[in-house]
Amino acid sequence: MKLRDDKGFTLIEGLVSFVLMSGILLIYLPALYLELNRLTLLQTEVHQWRQFYEVYRTYDQLQDPIDLGDITQYEFKEGEAYVLFEDGTLLSVVQQ
Repeated sequence: MKLRDDKGFTLIEGLVSFVLMSGILLIYLPALYLELNRLTLLQTEVHQWRQFYEVYRTYDQLQDPIDLGDITQYEFKEGEAYVLFEDGTLLSVVQQ
């Protein structure tokens, strides 16, 4: 038996598909946003550790080897990394 009104069926089928895809996106988009946010935070942390390594490598080339336990404070602000040691030595690296 052939239906005469296939256009109406196609419209309903398209609307159902649209609703299903919208539901799937509503489930996955928040998870994607959270994952992208986590990735950004991890990239920032990796960048800070690179700056820390650069400070340590520079200091190590200039001085006797240091013990990482001597580090009392490490701070990263807007492209600048600071490391404060127990003996009061302050090292900094500025990213250009």
